[in-house]
Amino acid sequence: MAEARELLEIKQRLALVEAGLQQLFEHLDIAPRESAAGGGGWGGGGEEGEPLDPLSDREIQDLLVEGNEIQAIKRYRELTGLEITKGIP
Repeated sequence: MAEARELLEIKQRLALVEAGLQQLFEHLDIAPRESAAGGGGWGGGGEEGEPLDPLSDREIQDLLVEGNEIQAIKRYRELTGLEITKGIP
């Protein structure tokens, strides 16, 4: 019974967070990213069960556009588990 109540509380808190985010998006006049809104997960992967494609990860793309190559490499390594010496072809 305690687990059901805890789950309900978590769902209620999540609903509040989602409502707050929606208000924030509306206030800033921006749209949420497709990957987060489409259920693709926070890591930028595809549908559930599909392998993660680190090259299509929005965070990596954003870091590269901003000129943060080192942070993009760190994110790539985080997603793939590659060591830096193995990440170079």
